[in-house]
Amino acid sequence: IKLNKIETIKSQAFYGCTSLNNITIPSSVTSIESAAFSTNSQLQSVEYQGETNPFTGTAFDKTSLKFAIVPIKYSDVKFCELTAISKGECGIKCKWEYKYESKELIITGEGDNAEIENYPRTSDSKEAPWSDKKGTITAISITGITRIGNQAFKDCTSFATITLPESVKTIGQNSFEGCYGMKTIELKTVESIESNTFIGCIGLTSVTIPSSIKSIGDNSFASLSGL
Repeated sequence: IKLNKIETIKSQAFYGCTSLNNITIPSSVTSIESAAFSTNSQLQSVEYQGETNPFTGTAFDKTSLKFAIVPIKYSDVKFCELTAISKGECGIKCKWEYKYESKELIITGEGDNAEIENYPRTSDSKEAPWSDKKGTITAISITGITRIGNQAFKDCTSFATITLPESVKTIGQNSFEGCYGMKTIELKTVESIESNTFIGCIGLTSVTIPSSIKSIGDNSFASLSGL
C-alpha cells in the first residue's frame, strides 16, 4: 500500500486487511484514527517517518505487531502490546537502535574502521541521538565498532555493566564520563583510552587493564571513589 501525500487515515480504513505484513507511514500523515489497521492478523511492523504524533491507542488493535519504528521523542507512544523502536546512524559505518520496552541501546558497526562519531558534533553541536534517554538506558550492546567517539555515553547513568567487543581498539575522550551507575566494564583488547574517559564513574568497583593497552590519557580514571 502506498500512502503518499495522505494526511489522515480514517477509522477502520484498513480494517481486516489480513495480507498486510509491514507498512511505512509517510511524514504527510498527521492523523491515524481508531481501528484504522485493526484485526490485520499478519501485520508485523510499522514505520512512521513523520515528526508529529498521529496515533490513537486503538489504531493497531488486534494485530500481530511486534515493533514500531518511530521518532525518538515518542518514547511514551503506546501501540497495544508492541515494542517501539527508534534507530538511525551514529558515525562511520555505524547504526544505532533504541528499544523503549527493554530500554536497550544497540550499536552495530559494519566493516573495517566503524567508528561512533564524536559528540557534540563539530558541524552542528548536536549531541548523541540517544542523549535524551541518558537516564533510562539500562543496557548497551556494541558489536563491530572499532572506536567509541568522544562523549558517546556521557551521563548515561542507568546501566550497570558493559562488555566492549574485541573490535573496539580506542575509547574516545569523556566517552563514559559521569556513568555513575556502571559497576563493571570489560575492556578486552582495547589499545587506547583517551583523556577523561571514565571520570566520575563512582560506581566502578574494579577495572582490569588488558595487556593490549598502549596508552591511557590524562584523568582517564579520575574521581573513581569506588576503586
